Amino acid sequence: MKGYKLLVSFFVTGSLLVGCQSTSDNIISSDNNLVKYKSRCMLHDAAQVDAFEKKGGNVLLSMKAPKYPMKAVRAKIEGYAKMEFDISSEGKPININVIESSPKGLFNSAAKTALSAWKYEAREGFCQMVQLDFALG
Repeated sequence: MKGYKLLVSFFVTGSLLVGCQSTSDNIISSDNNLVKYKSRCMLHDAAQVDAFEKKGGNVLLSMKAPKYPMKAVRAKIEGYAKMEFDISSEGKPININVIESSPKGLFNSAAKTALSAWKYEAREGFCQMVQLDFALG
């Protein structure tokens, strides 16, 4: 029984360490509170961002405002999360990936949750980008 518990604890510890490693591998730069993550659409490259802005995006039909994280409200922290995503043939955001946020990671979950509830016109779109700003009124 002791050997089984030891094996399980090694497995759990190993899984946690691998998970931590993969999260840190996604960070390409971090400066003070700003963190940039890997972009599968290369949207950190200025030329790619220019091309993205010129091409325009799919028409947004409805959106859900993000919930301000209580931790940020209490500490009076403002920031943003910039995300890249694709649009399914049904008009739903898919493959949502945070590519930049400030402060580091604080608004990522709220931004991804809100974006996943948005609705675009029903036609596929690849490598879209949006920035959700979190500001206290």
